[in-house]
Amino acid sequence: MDLLLWVAIAFFVIGFSVLSYLKRNLQGSKEHTQRGLWFIIGAFTWGIVCISLVVWWFNTAF
Repeated sequence: MDLLLWVAIAFFVIGFSVLSYLKRNLQGSKEHTQRGLWFIIGAFTWGIVCISLVVWWFNTAF
């Protein structure tokens, strides 16, 4: 397997675990609006980077 594929998989798994941790901590927060906004921005950025890594891997692998 290619190193880029492993980087994409690791980025996905680590990012998913960080986002799930943030989501759990967001439930009991008093600064709900501020943290919610940062959660949305982080989830959006994480998703765009994951999609870009997978597309990049497909372009280099095939």
